[in-house]
Amino acid sequence: MACFQVSKIPALLPKSCLVLLAAFWPLFPSDACGRGRQEGPVIDTPAISRDLPARRVNVILKARSGYLYLGTPAGLVRTDGSSAEPVSADIYPEISEGRILSLHQDEEGRIWIGTGGAGLFILSGGRLERFHGQDLLFNKYIRAVTSSTGGNIWIGTEFGLYRLHEGQIKSFGLDEGLPDNLITALAADSAGNVWAGMMQGGVAEISGGQVLAYGPGEGLTSPEVLSLAAEEEGILWIGTMDGLFVKGAGESIIRPLPLTSPVTSLEITGRRIIAGTMTDGIFIIEPEGEDRYHFRNITGNGNVSATLSTGDNLMWASTEQEGLVWIRKREAGRIDMPGGEIYPILAAEGSLLAGTGNQGLIRIVEGRWERVAGKENGISMVRALYREGPSRIWIGTRDNGLHFMDRGSINKMNGLPSDNITSITRHGGKIWAGTLRGLAALQGRGTGVITVLKGIRINTLYREGDTSFLAGTGRGIWRLNGAGNAGKLDAGDPAPDVLSLYRESGGTLWIGTNGSGLKRLIEEELATFDTGDGLPGNFIYSIHGVEPGIIWASCENGVFRISADSLNAYAAGKSPVLTPTLYDRSTGMPSSGCNGYCSPAYAVSAEGELLYPTVEGIAVIKPAPLKYRPPRVIIEGVASRAMRYNGTGTPSFSSDSGPVSIDFTVLDYPFPEKLYFLYKLDRFDRGWNPVNPGGGRTAIYRELTPGDYSFRVWAIGRGSRWSPEPAVIHFSISPPLYLRPEFMAAAAALLILGASVVYAFIVLRRRKRERSKYSTTRVDRERRAEALTELRSLIKQEKIFLDPDLTLGKLARRLRIHSNYLSRIINEEMGVNYNDYINRFRVREACRILRSPGSDGMNITEVMYQAGFYSKSTFNTAFRKVTGTTPSRYRVNSR
Repeated sequence: MACFQVSKIPALLPKSCLVLLAAFWPLFPSDACGRGRQEGPVIDTPAISRDLPARRVNVILKARSGYLYLGTPAGLVRTDGSSAEPVSADIYPEISEGRILSLHQDEEGRIWIGTGGAGLFILSGGRLERFHGQDLLFNKYIRAVTSSTGGNIWIGTEFGLYRLHEGQIKSFGLDEGLPDNLITALAADSAGNVWAGMMQGGVAEISGGQVLAYGPGEGLTSPEVLSLAAEEEGILWIGTMDGLFVKGAGESIIRPLPLTSPVTSLEITGRRIIAGTMTDGIFIIEPEGEDRYHFRNITGNGNVSATLSTGDNLMWASTEQEGLVWIRKREAGRIDMPGGEIYPILAAEGSLLAGTGNQGLIRIVEGRWERVAGKENGISMVRALYREGPSRIWIGTRDNGLHFMDRGSINKMNGLPSDNITSITRHGGKIWAGTLRGLAALQGRGTGVITVLKGIRINTLYREGDTSFLAGTGRGIWRLNGAGNAGKLDAGDPAPDVLSLYRESGGTLWIGTNGSGLKRLIEEELATFDTGDGLPGNFIYSIHGVEPGIIWASCENGVFRISADSLNAYAAGKSPVLTPTLYDRSTGMPSSGCNGYCSPAYAVSAEGELLYPTVEGIAVIKPAPLKYRPPRVIIEGVASRAMRYNGTGTPSFSSDSGPVSIDFTVLDYPFPEKLYFLYKLDRFDRGWNPVNPGGGRTAIYRELTPGDYSFRVWAIGRGSRWSPEPAVIHFSISPPLYLRPEFMAAAAALLILGASVVYAFIVLRRRKRERSKYSTTRVDRERRAEALTELRSLIKQEKIFLDPDLTLGKLARRLRIHSNYLSRIINEEMGVNYNDYINRFRVREACRILRSPGSDGMNITEVMYQAGFYSKSTFNTAFRKVTGTTPSRYRVNSR
């Protein structure tokens, strides 16, 4: 297959995002979608947005420490991409009340924070302080801060410009030659010159204490300057209310550029200029020779307040409409289809056939689709496709049996054990059709039907070779020959529900199950891998190996790739964690939910692209190496109840000061939600503790015995790239006062007779402590009981499960406990994981609605939304898991 051309921009993106899509399109050239495909980057809302004090971000700064600082209208926030925390709002509450207008880090590493009404603050060494010369600035609206060579700090206010040098402040205003006192923007070049933009006075250059103004006489026809950016070569970019201007190095003339929208922000990234505008979104400007610039295409509109490129093909932007967004390189393409939900797909000879949920059979050629069979042909929901020869296509439907299409003519086959067709293949000169009630063999172009495996649901058919093929069923795996003789394949499982099969060249059989994860069968040895081991899903819809040694699989949460060697090493106990690379909506797929229960559940184009059906279209992935830097893990701090330590050296904690907690993170931003961690405390942990994506980044240790400890933590990023070395912190636990030598000496002088009793007591207590090493997620009984009571109240009284955006972290915050603790409580007390626990109540609510006479006019999707679900596949899977039937059938049976 050559490629697919997208006919329209995905409808799921808000209109205000279209400007971002167009603007950053050229920055992320996509090779994931095949020849001729034109798709922009992925625009996503970061999870930290819900933790921000305000939706919009005025300014973004990447500090040299690697952290991002976000200035909002309601305070300053620091983030590692995974979580966000306010900066010292408890010490200076007024910093949360005043808008953050400007951020700047000077040569000494201090971060200067300008606010709209609360004055100027300095963040240094983790401590926030008010600028001591506040009273000399005459104004608390700090619109801009920058630094120049020689240690000068420049502060732009609504009442003039100030230079801070070695504790002395010099003001620049109308008397010093500034055309206007209201400073809106500042920039400094490598020569030490400082440029000030003003609300009504254009631009002023301050050099050697002298002020030189630029206005209409120099070509700056707009006096209202909103933003400035200076390149090292001396080129100055000027954003005004009337558009963009540029001043060349050493020139006295300012030239207008063909961008007439108000330019609110300017950022220099290499040779590119990123300009955010007030009305027309973001522009990318690139030099094309002397005095020539290329402007990237932009459509739509949007008020952009801030942009920041953090590398690794990632940008941050904030707009008035959408707030803070991520703009990431697309790793997966998409093909939008009529009706959205796609089931089987079949690629061959430059075209693609796709079976839909209710729109029949669709053909796509060179980006254009056409319906080739629909309800008028008795074909609505297509569940299976198979190509026989150059012209014949077999079509299996969900409710109207098996058809074949040959040279435009469509015919139906009769006599099959069920009209619900799940899979089709050819073997031994016969067409084999898997159905809900057995396997049918069609003799001689379908002139007769033989049924084997009667009464058994056939999920998938897999050809092993010329002599036999496998049938994955609801009761395990069967091997059949061309004559239809079937024998049960002993997979070491009583009755696995098999959805997909793949055999490697070495003989290993990989088995995808219906809710029980991925299984590996080598001879008679069976190994199982599921979400508890690090896989992203337990419903494995397809498995294949287009790359040597790499397993590709689709599941309910996306598509993942993982090396067979890592699976084998994990099964043998030689690896502590599985680190699959997940493709989902965040990487460009139309939906994170793939579709299964169909055949084929994937296809491979002639160019090697992988195609997967999803609930909202077809995902396209090119299996190329992922080029990401290894993550750099850092330890943020170690703390006990009595103190927190964020410095260097070896901190010491008293053994009676409570649990020791260690915070760690990674300051790589492309996919912070997909990082894995491994941590270990020497002298305490026997092995490495894995943290799967989305897990907490804190290790908690209780009742550590006195001594020296070393804590190590690794990070694993995209493409299973490990951090080059672990982050390490050393600390010590000192004995309590009654065990210190000086106390013991004094006590011995007074209580020699009782020393042996005290010593025996201490020894026994120490041994008891060593025998009870608690995990990092243990909760004491009293707190556990309290949390359970609150949890049951939220479920029963507030029906919190009806919130479709309810997450483990969100629920944990309501209960005021760590998400790891809550997960442990649910697992131990309820015997299920968090998702199953919440979905159980949602299904009960759905059942109540379906039984209600007032639900007659509601369709299943409306019931799904009212019950708290937002994904149709998740709803159907959870409903069947709890009730054993589908929502539609439940409604009928309950009346």
